[in-house]
Amino acid sequence: MPVTWRFMNAKDDHKRPNDHSHFSPIIETMKLFKFLLFTSLIIISFTACEDDEDACLTNDTIDELTFTMQPVFNGEPLQMRKIYTYDERNGSRIQFDKIEFFISDMALLNEDCRHVIKDVHSFNYDDYFSVPANVGEGLSFSVQDVPSGTQTFTFGFGVSSNLNSTTPSDYSVDHPLGDGSDYWIPWESYIFSKHEGKYYSAGNADTVNFIFHTGANDCYGEISSAVDLSDTEENILVEIDFNEIFRQDDGQLFHIPEEPVLHRLDQQELVNFFCANFVSSSSIVQQ
Repeated sequence: MPVTWRFMNAKDDHKRPNDHSHFSPIIETMKLFKFLLFTSLIIISFTACEDDEDACLTNDTIDELTFTMQPVFNGEPLQMRKIYTYDERNGSRIQFDKIEFFISDMALLNEDCRHVIKDVHSFNYDDYFSVPANVGEGLSFSVQDVPSGTQTFTFGFGVSSNLNSTTPSDYSVDHPLGDGSDYWIPWESYIFSKHEGKYYSAGNADTVNFIFHTGANDCYGEISSAVDLSDTEENILVEIDFNEIFRQDDGQLFHIPEEPVLHRLDQQELVNFFCANFVSSSSIVQQ
């Protein structure tokens, strides 16, 4: 015998089988409890993070810390578009037309906490630094109210893995990571560094334009040094020797004409070579 379901309205005295409407208040209460529990965990987590950061900012702070990044070549401030002796063995020369790179996770560390100075920052050395009077300035930024005392100053060359998992569309155009020209889709990575220019063989017999771009998580490298921040205003200088960036393990300089363009997926080994040299060619100086 067929069974016919009858739709009931609010006036019906009967309930159809398996009707759980009498459980609705309990279900709603459980949903509310889960929501309140989840919200509480977020608040507790956020507060804990704030407390960790605030623990760094005791009464012992300095007013201002200025950080300067200075490219050099053989120990002298690098001048854009100036021609330098590259390899004395073969009389080759080099000039730089573009130098850009990211740093990230800049922080001060001590036994109690980690004080973040910058999540990410980009440096772009343009034609302003082709003027001799400007080359010694470097590029700087300042932060206020940082912990004082002996600490470890640290940062990474490139874009840290958590930030490198994002894309320019995640940011506004004025954010350091908001420029689409700094992201390479095949790599699924930001371009950590760009150094471009010209290589001249002996007697200018040949001129080779070089383009070296680096990226990918394996390329990221960190540098750190102990610093003592005790004065009201402190300065930290990082020098990068762009001659040493090309230095190979055997002590000889990379022969640029052999591979003048670095921007392919199958070149990751060479990419990692330059990234490692960014770290080894850098020195932190407290001024």
